[in-house]
Amino acid sequence: SSGINAEYGGKLRNEKKRLDKVVAEQADEIQSLKERVESQRALMHKQSTNLDRLIEERVESGELMEQVFSQVRELQETNEQISATCERASNQLIKKTEEVESFREQIQMYDEVLHSVKSKMLATGNALPSSLRVVLKELL
Repeated sequence: SSGINAEYGGKLRNEKKRLDKVVAEQADEIQSLKERVESQRALMHKQSTNLDRLIEERVESGELMEQVFSQVRELQETNEQISATCERASNQLIKKTEEVESFREQIQMYDEVLHSVKSKMLATGNALPSSLRVVLKELL
């Protein structure tokens, strides 16, 4: 019985290690998504500034307004693409955050089961001769 409990406890510890690694990887991916969103926002701001500058230059120099409108359309298309990318990244960030929370709940559940198994093994160990109890406590 205690051999089965020890094996089960070992499997739970291995699963917890695996889940801890997955949570760390998810956290890295979330940080990467945050950085991509910030990069896209910075690019959108730069393009908006460029658009303002371009409009001023074109109007001041008296060049054809059609060139300005063409640039405005291109920038609007680019901004729409950036907005779509930001929206997708934001949705991925939400999904990854939910996945990490789910992994944390699983880890908590495994910790509770591990604690329960350990408590039962100690309780079972109290019925053993003192020399075996010492060995069991060292194992746990």
